[in-house]
Amino acid sequence: MAPTGAVRHGQATRMDGDGILLDGFRVHLVTLNRSPATVMDYTGNVGRFLKFIHGHGIGSVRDVSWEDIEAYQGHVIARVSPTSVDSYIRSVRVFFRFLVFQGVVIQTPCDLVALPRMSRRLPRNVLTEAEAARLVEQPDIRTDRGVLHRAVLELFYSSGLRLGELCRLKLDDVDTRKGIVRVRKGKGGKDRVTPIGNSASLWVRAYRELVRGKKAKPGEQHLFLGPQRGRPINPQVVEQLVRDCARQAGIVKKVSPHVLRATCATHFYRGGASLMESKELLGHALVETTQRYVRLVPRDVMEAHRKYHPREQ
Repeated sequence: MAPTGAVRHGQATRMDGDGILLDGFRVHLVTLNRSPATVMDYTGNVGRFLKFIHGHGIGSVRDVSWEDIEAYQGHVIARVSPTSVDSYIRSVRVFFRFLVFQGVVIQTPCDLVALPRMSRRLPRNVLTEAEAARLVEQPDIRTDRGVLHRAVLELFYSSGLRLGELCRLKLDDVDTRKGIVRVRKGKGGKDRVTPIGNSASLWVRAYRELVRGKKAKPGEQHLFLGPQRGRPINPQVVEQLVRDCARQAGIVKKVSPHVLRATCATHFYRGGASLMESKELLGHALVETTQRYVRLVPRDVMEAHRKYHPREQ
């Protein structure tokens, strides 16, 4: 988004000061172990905001009022998609929280401006609950391969794991008794613990106890093994089994592991879970750290999962 006006003469020094603050913000995000993509998105969004205020004769973030934030929000709403609006404005909010923390400003002007409400419509290709149920129940569980496929599909839909995260799971990463999955070095190199429901736990346990031992070589620690030579299952094999099961279930949408991840999150959210609970479940980087939210502990997320995920009803 280009500036909408020229920078006034004599404001270069203050603009340079804002540039220094933006560099400090970037270092702050890196220190918090945010992923490179997140750092780029946040700083890019804040950079657009700085261009906007400078173009409107505001030489420093210290002079920004809530009316300026509201004007910027209206400017963005008129130009980008609702999802991008949410990202742009939340990045600015996080930036001002950083400025408060650094003592640059006493309080953030963002708190007086309400974020536009996000639509809860289903994204394209996300499955309905009926379609998701047909998909996960499609494998022939009378066969070893069917039990493997059922365990994979149930785990995808219950946990919202990424494809690579599921394929890298080790035996001790899934605790079916406690109903949790330990994701090691997920996106951005972060570890997390995410809940899984009773149905997924049952099928993972069935696969582990009845099928896996027939394929596993001594010392092999990966949970899901491919159909040949007992090696860790290949992501391409998983992608193909998801497509095949969707086709066999009569689903005309284009279905992939990522669609199952989005389906898990959407059903969890539409069932009543908060956006923050959904982000914790999926392991997304937090887009806003405010005093209005309390950082969730694993028990909070597990209780929300049991309450809101349709597979647990």
